[in-house]
Amino acid sequence: MIDSRDSVMFVFLLLFIFCVPLFLRKVSFVEKINNNKNTSVVLMTSSLLATYVGGGLLAGIIFFGYQGGAVGVWIGLSYSFFFFALGFLAPGIRGALRNRGVGSFVKFVEDAYGRRISQMVGGVYLIIFILFLCAQFIALRLVSDVFFDFSGVYLILLCSMIILVYTCLSGFRGVLLTDLVQLIVLVSVIVFLLVPALFEEDFIRFSNLPESYLLGTEMGVVFAVGSLLFAGMSLLVRIDAWDRIHSSKDAKTARISLCLTGFLILPFFVVYSLLGMDAKLLGIGVADEATLLEGLLNRYFTSQLLVLCVAGSFLAAIISSADSLVHSLVLNYIHNKESLRVHWDIIDGELDCAETSSKVKVSQTVINREYCLSAFAIVFVASSVSVLFPDIVSIIVVATSLLVIFVPMTVGALILPKANGRAAIASLAGGIGAFVVAYPFMNNSSFVPAFAVSLTAYGLVHVRARGRKIGDASKLKD
Repeated sequence: MIDSRDSVMFVFLLLFIFCVPLFLRKVSFVEKINNNKNTSVVLMTSSLLATYVGGGLLAGIIFFGYQGGAVGVWIGLSYSFFFFALGFLAPGIRGALRNRGVGSFVKFVEDAYGRRISQMVGGVYLIIFILFLCAQFIALRLVSDVFFDFSGVYLILLCSMIILVYTCLSGFRGVLLTDLVQLIVLVSVIVFLLVPALFEEDFIRFSNLPESYLLGTEMGVVFAVGSLLFAGMSLLVRIDAWDRIHSSKDAKTARISLCLTGFLILPFFVVYSLLGMDAKLLGIGVADEATLLEGLLNRYFTSQLLVLCVAGSFLAAIISSADSLVHSLVLNYIHNKESLRVHWDIIDGELDCAETSSKVKVSQTVINREYCLSAFAIVFVASSVSVLFPDIVSIIVVATSLLVIFVPMTVGALILPKANGRAAIASLAGGIGAFVVAYPFMNNSSFVPAFAVSLTAYGLVHVRARGRKIGDASKLKD
């Protein structure tokens, strides 16, 4: 554990590193919202990697490796595949967002299914992504318990202020730049510290684990197969992924960035899983994620400086995930807020102009103010919930399970000539109902029946509605 003096020095260094991008240059309104739709391959890929391999997922996959062995690798394979799938869909997503004059996932849903359904989706999404944000704050508490000699609540408050400062001042542009810095920190520690420590002994030692750990079936065959098939599917409906696709320079940039991320993300999951499996092999007694991380640190590192570097990489990973979630949550919330619709209508019509119109400037001021207030409220709620419900693995599983329910209606809106609102409602109601019923019995595997019911309901209602229209048309013809 790092002592008080080093803790203070570390916190000031952290504050300096994460706020450097704020002072590079002033950020315009369009850069704050979507980086002026000019995000390069490097920035988009680094931001995606920093968001999806850091924070709560890092701690969660290590714990999965301890509990279930190679199941974390299956989750990584699923993420990798669906990043490639999202790369295939990226031109269609980007075209839909551009051609329909909307700039967020919730607005896309509104255009496809109507205002009432988009409000329902926006409300559920708000809950889901607050859960994802909670996972990042729980991870901060784990870092505090393992590395520092002060309360995790203080670390959550400090990091919340850091996130709010550069998110409110620089928006999406600041998120992209800090993600790049944070990814460099995380990769450096993994490559130069964690991987050499992990492979210091013969790799063959992992063969001493039970076969179920090596196959990833320790937590159940259904969970292992479901993780491989469905864990990464949530990427197709992640609002932060859609925000990055919308902000990309062009469709080719989005596709290359997503495919690169799919290729580069798998090694992170492999390393995280092996860390958890090594803890199991070493017989580290684990009551929770904090004791697991502390046991691994005591096993690998004795130098205070090395422990400080690892602490910095963990914090970088957590903050890089949290800031992206805050921006995406706020953007989709204010896009869906009724009182701001007139201001978005004004801005959407003038967004590519020189921003000289007084109406545009007034609307930008109103939305900027709402952006900051919403960011504060969302961070406050998420940090408060994280203190009350500290089980990071359950929160990630529940949030991901709820998210895959939205895949059928989203893909349907992208690929079908005309989306059906009743099919969307049936899909959501059936999926959520199946999840609620299955969770007490299947727990971590409950996302499998939830997705199956959601997909079946959407398909049946859509086919039935299409058949009815064809029948009506034939009667008119007769």
